[in-house]
Amino acid sequence: FKDLETHLSGIIYGSWLKASEQIRNSKENLGTIRFLIGPNTNLDYGDRIKVISSVSKLYSNFSIPKKLTIIEYNFRDMDWAQKQYEENKTINYDSNLVKNQCNDQNGCGSGFAGITQSNEGVILIGQGSTGTGISYVGRTLKGQIYAHEYTHIIQNINSVSTNSGATYGMLPRWLLEGNADWSGTAATFFMNYSEYLELRNSSLESQYANANLFTSEWIKTFLNPNFIANSGQDNWAYWDKYDHWYVYAFGQMVNEILVSLKGTDSVMNLYKYSGNGMTFTE
Repeated sequence: FKDLETHLSGIIYGSWLKASEQIRNSKENLGTIRFLIGPNTNLDYGDRIKVISSVSKLYSNFSIPKKLTIIEYNFRDMDWAQKQYEENKTINYDSNLVKNQCNDQNGCGSGFAGITQSNEGVILIGQGSTGTGISYVGRTLKGQIYAHEYTHIIQNINSVSTNSGATYGMLPRWLLEGNADWSGTAATFFMNYSEYLELRNSSLESQYANANLFTSEWIKTFLNPNFIANSGQDNWAYWDKYDHWYVYAFGQMVNEILVSLKGTDSVMNLYKYSGNGMTFTE
């Protein structure tokens, strides 16, 4: 630790290496997957099973849904997608979800993940978004978005409590998104560290460019290590005052640190512990 800053890249590489070794040495652990594709929709990325399978290997020691439904749609299939979503309603159902993911005719960006009352996984992925940068290519054209959203499914499933359903909201928002973004990138590019690093650095470009703004005190306040959550409340409102991307950016960096220290299971275990009734502080 005395020369940690000099060897900071070791944390980044170490987390990727542990993920790569875990995926290479694990068996596929997938349930039944059903794809629902809009009648007017062309897919941005075809080999979805490949990246989803990588995530299942990354978290082979955890529960996964026996059934997974993936709804894929573009701007012209919004009504169709909302109907499919209503027929596969998740615990965190949002009646405006499809509308919010499709703000203009240039395409439908981003994804969504949730579980049903019967613990089946549901993912919605918008198609037809446009872009040319590294982040767009890595997330959309190389399938990272599927791996990201499937990680959310595993978080959900493993945080289920017999008393109160999924308890993922009892853990910090940056943990949820940071773990999904790191897992999605590591699982998508587990064979190629340079591609992992390329998407990672593109995602964190603003943080590195403005590093002087993020003092240790700022980071401590943002992470809120003494986070206290209460059932039935919006525990993530604490992070509403920050830029939306910060929970992803700083979350994935913390995830790299935790994985480097304690391995790939360390973060997902927090969701399992939450489902068993432990608080984040505990």
